[in-house]
Amino acid sequence: MFQLSENLRLKGETAGQTVQFGDIVSVHDESLLRAQWRMGVVSERFKGADEKTREAVVRTVDKEKVSFLQRPLQRLLKFR
Repeated sequence: MFQLSENLRLKGETAGQTVQFGDIVSVHDESLLRAQWRMGVVSERFKGADEKTREAVVRTVDKEKVSFLQRPLQRLLKFR
């Protein structure tokens, strides 16, 4: 199970995986169990100096409150 989740974790465009606008992702939070991580939709991407996607803005909803979180790709788990 651990290996499966590590294979899905985003490593950047060099690994052939990156997020696109509208992708559904889970946002890694070390203070919570994995089942409690927030889910959201990618609303924007940011590229680094090397023109590879490095961060994304994720729109989440919690108790009818909309939040926007900017996180590095390493902290996002993309659902296929």
